[in-house]
Amino acid sequence: MQIIHDHSYISQTGQEFISHGYACESVYSLRFSFVYTETQQGENRAYADEVGFQSNAWSAYTVTNARQRSKHMERIAAVMAQNFKVCQYGSEDEVSYSSDWDLFFWCNDFSTTMRGLLTGRDYGYFTLSFNSRHNPERRQEILDRAMRVLELFADDENLHVAVQYETVMDDAKIEHDAKLAIPRIAGQKCVYSSMVGRVETNGEALFFRKKRSRKYIYRLTDTEILSISWQLSA
Repeated sequence: MQIIHDHSYISQTGQEFISHGYACESVYSLRFSFVYTETQQGENRAYADEVGFQSNAWSAYTVTNARQRSKHMERIAAVMAQNFKVCQYGSEDEVSYSSDWDLFFWCNDFSTTMRGLLTGRDYGYFTLSFNSRHNPERRQEILDRAMRVLELFADDENLHVAVQYETVMDDAKIEHDAKLAIPRIAGQKCVYSSMVGRVETNGEALFFRKKRSRKYIYRLTDTEILSISWQLSA
């Protein structure tokens, strides 16, 4: 088994708010993939060269492999469902969306991945997403448990698991401090979305007006207000 930690979905804005203490990084999902080893990839290429990509033999071979990949990964999904409250894995009555579920299951269907050659769930690639209603600490607890369960598959050479992270904003703190920043930045020159201009206010909200523009203004969100305040204080 190979496990990677994917932080690529943390945007530059997210990183900025994390560094200023207005957000934190939290786990978003687990992505499970069946990946052939280099030896297996070589065997597949060799067979394709032997029979040809357009042959009935190759078509039958790909169908067999798809079934095997799905069956291989289905047992992993089943173990996860046995150890966690997994929404959408079984029937709706088993773990409903309105309940306090741990993970949300999704996978492809063979009708898409195999273009009609097979039907039903294709477990070769599936995701388990964390509950957005849970705070980062609760999500981390579930992740730690998941990692312990996955130790059962430590010797699985085809299993790749990606732990994907996201930014969780502290909305209450952002809203509070954005209000405090309004007097400091109203009327100030700044850069917004690569445009040079000025911050204006109507007494209730803040807007950005591009330099020399008379017609178009952009209402600023709380996060944008804070970003501009940090820009001006740098």
